Amino acid sequence: MAETNGCVDSLKLNDGEYCDTSFFEKSQDHLPFKNPDEDIQTSSSWMYLLVLTCTVGGLQVVWSVVLSNGTPFLVSLGLSKSLTALIWAAGPLSGIIVQPLVGVLSDTSITMWGRRRLFILIGTIGVVSSMLALAWVEHLADFLAIYLDLQDRNLDLKPLVIAIATAMVYMLNISIQPVQMGMRALIIEQTPPAQQQRVSAWASYMTGAGNSFGYAFGYLEVEKVFKRPNLTHFQGLCVTASVVLCCTVLTTCCFVGERSPRSVVLTRESRRSTISKMAAVPRDLVSCYRNMPNNIRTVCHIQFLLLLL
Repeated sequence: MAETNGCVDSLKLNDGEYCDTSFFEKSQDHLPFKNPDEDIQTSSSWMYLLVLTCTVGGLQVVWSVVLSNGTPFLVSLGLSKSLTALIWAAGPLSGIIVQPLVGVLSDTSITMWGRRRLFILIGTIGVVSSMLALAWVEHLADFLAIYLDLQDRNLDLKPLVIAIATAMVYMLNISIQPVQMGMRALIIEQTPPAQQQRVSAWASYMTGAGNSFGYAFGYLEVEKVFKRPNLTHFQGLCVTASVVLCCTVLTTCCFVGERSPRSVVLTRESRRSTISKMAAVPRDLVSCYRNMPNNIRTVCHIQFLLLLL
């Protein structure tokens, strides 16, 4: 397929569209993308769909561990049930605020690792770090007390433990957003329209499998499985969820390539600066909320309240 000035001839560009090639002129030979002339896979085998959607299952294992054991763990640290409910509001709030902002950054980024995979990897690092820090929050508080020389003052470390746990819960929910956003976008972009229903079904399978694994593993005596008597139940579940998430994310990122940004035709709207796009996110969210049908708005209210239970 012939190209002129870096743009594909077969694409008829309107006045409001352009093909940005300045990035590729500097790094044409260093992008781990598919060949720009290749179309997305038109015949998706079950193995390809499994690799593409397995991260959905891995992320669901994390959710199952957090939702089933997170509240009892926070209560055991000394938090009241009412305060615990407010802390878990971090989930819907970060979904409303963080995910659109991350989506804007992802849409406008063209790196050697792709638009989606880089954010998925960064989010995974944040999820694993926050989960493990939350599981060992009391040890982390003791370390900080020694480092800050608080133990010699005979101070109660309970407020410090609660503060660190709260920060880790918010960090966990914020870190999950890039993984969710990146996987949803990657699944849609790497599947042709004729296969969208099929890949959605596979994503549902992975969601169910992740939930089943997470809740079933939580039923086991994890400390005996790991043969670590000093390991608490919540710590063992967090380690397991972290390992599953890392394995699924690495599988998807290593074996699912992204389409070359050279083949993406950008419009005038997409040429806006990243800062202006991010600044427009709150306005767009408010406009979307006001203009959505009443029945859909009611469903959103119910979903938001359910996340607080």
